[in-house]
Amino acid sequence: MSLTELLPQLKTLCGEQPEGSTMAWKALYSSRKQPLLVPSDVPKARRAIAFFIRNPVLRYWGNLMLTLDIWLPRLQLLPKVRIEHFPHKTIFGNSTPSHIALFCGSPGPLQKVIIYSPDSNGIQDKVAKVALQKSADEAIAGEAYWLHKLNGTPLIAKFLPRLLMRGKLNSERQYFSMQSLPQGISPKLFGKPHYEFLRILAQQNPGVSSWNQSQAYTRLYHRTQSMLPLVNDSLRKLWLDALTEIERMIGQTMLPTCIIHGDFAPWNMRQIDSELRVFDWEFAENIGNPLQDFLHFHMIPLALQRWPLRPKTITMLLGKATIYADRQFGRESGVAAASGAMLIHYLLDTMTFYVSASGHMDYTHPVLRTYTKLLKQRNQWLTTLIADSP
Repeated sequence: MSLTELLPQLKTLCGEQPEGSTMAWKALYSSRKQPLLVPSDVPKARRAIAFFIRNPVLRYWGNLMLTLDIWLPRLQLLPKVRIEHFPHKTIFGNSTPSHIALFCGSPGPLQKVIIYSPDSNGIQDKVAKVALQKSADEAIAGEAYWLHKLNGTPLIAKFLPRLLMRGKLNSERQYFSMQSLPQGISPKLFGKPHYEFLRILAQQNPGVSSWNQSQAYTRLYHRTQSMLPLVNDSLRKLWLDALTEIERMIGQTMLPTCIIHGDFAPWNMRQIDSELRVFDWEFAENIGNPLQDFLHFHMIPLALQRWPLRPKTITMLLGKATIYADRQFGRESGVAAASGAMLIHYLLDTMTFYVSASGHMDYTHPVLRTYTKLLKQRNQWLTTLIADSP
């Protein structure tokens, strides 16, 4: 949402917090859907731009506007924002409030405000997330839960941000704060650090069950059924056929389940030297599809960028998935043999999630369009997969 739409919600969010302070920012990208509020202190403002804005063109534009606003103050190029009772002490403890920056997350029912509190030496930076709308409370609480749970396990804790505080504001919105991760790089190729992280994550709660009795499948089944009234007849039939196909292919098969991140995409991780750091745990699941994170990493960036995902491309990906499955779970687990059905599961799971999150079916959305097409073409890539099997 634009800055004009954001401000009333921010003031409602903070207006009932008596221990808060009056805060003032300059607004960058104010006409875009994701405005950034930066402190008046220029070095801190530039750090906020570097932290939040990954696109180099947008980053350059933000720094340019900040410089012009300093050189030409009379033009008032950047809108000024002032909020009373901002709850920085509740969220961060003793952080310096004048240095805090705010970024408005992706629009929609799960929209959140991300707050960056830099440390003077750059070592103890902190980040917080606050539900902007009531519908985002569950996601915020869920991510806080997973950080708390996994921070208690040394083997996996090293890959995560450290949870600092969590709770509710007086406005009843959920929040949590955490230690910021180093910037690092966002690796776009799946490599050894990804294997290692997902292997350790899967070991935290391994399980085996008949697939049609697993929580991963029953959740998908019930969510699909509840979303059917929101889609047209053609898509409704496609989804029901996909459920039937999963049941036919692996419904009675004993297969492993494991903890999954749920949004394992390049933009949700950083690599520092050879070690991976993973954040944004709001969609994690305790008993999930063992190929979900692998498939999501490879497919979601291409779908969002509208790259053509043809049956031949999917067949090649499934070949990689079988190698991954054998390496992570062993050939005897049956995951490699079930990779085609698990891809159908992933496609349907992602589509129904998008529809559930937005409350409607957007037939123009790049992910929904691409994944619908792939489901329709499933016989092509499944046939090729079977033909290529040893």
